[in-house]
Amino acid sequence: MNQSVDFDARRDAHRGRHHTPPPAAKLLTCPVPVAYKPAVAAGSGDPPASAAGASPGGEFLPRGEADSMHWLPEGVSTYSPSIDTMFYVILAVTGVAFIVTEALLFYFALRYRARQGVRATYTHGNSRLEMIWTIVPAVMLVLLGLSSRRVWGDIKGRIPPTDQEVVIVASQFDWEIHYKGADGQFDTPDDVVIHNDMSLPVNKPVKIRLRSKDVIHSFFVPAFRLKQDAVPGLTIDVWVEATKTGTYEIACAELCGFGHGTMRGQLTVLEPDEFQKWLKEQEANVVPAEAPPA
Repeated sequence: MNQSVDFDARRDAHRGRHHTPPPAAKLLTCPVPVAYKPAVAAGSGDPPASAAGASPGGEFLPRGEADSMHWLPEGVSTYSPSIDTMFYVILAVTGVAFIVTEALLFYFALRYRARQGVRATYTHGNSRLEMIWTIVPAVMLVLLGLSSRRVWGDIKGRIPPTDQEVVIVASQFDWEIHYKGADGQFDTPDDVVIHNDMSLPVNKPVKIRLRSKDVIHSFFVPAFRLKQDAVPGLTIDVWVEATKTGTYEIACAELCGFGHGTMRGQLTVLEPDEFQKWLKEQEANVVPAEAPPA
């Protein structure tokens, strides 16, 4: 009993680990209630109505937090540094290009403005200058494209070998998270099914299989730099390896209907032993249901 209490306390501590968002983030914050529902057996239908609604105590789940020292939320996956680097490089290149072109625009507008007694002159241009401002941006775009392709290939082109696997089924307006039950397989009566509350182990690759019941949704975890559409009729595989314990936001990044803004959940990253203990507890709470008809 004491061990269970200690585990719950540590989990609560992880979920309470939030950074104070900067003023700009506070202005954009619009808290909405999130429905947290208990584990249910696969094939047993929707969870009880009493489980839906606000979190216990009527609390609201905060929006994603941004580190006040950075422009982006803290990255807590193995590939988030690569994505952030590409973002800042592209921002720097396009930012410099914007400043230079706008400065030239205002300079030429001032330099060649209409003035009394000055007649306009016409020129056919400068071939060498035109070649320079065509080739330099083209080379920069090719280099950025090659760098982006490498990062894309590392993230989307492969899934590391792993025994950790989760199925997420999106629907209006809910994330249905499936874990393997005691039989070690998906789509069986003893699957652990939890709504809007996902847990993963830290420092272990996890394969995520995305599906949708109705319309296109987009599974988005800002802290992981992970965003992938869930398309009806398709199973799309992605992966992530979390590098830091804590609680992070899950959002839908695709307009999916009137309640799109409320389609949010939370993802808790635990130490591996704590995750396994949590999963065993969820398995013990599942009441086996009859498998759906073939």
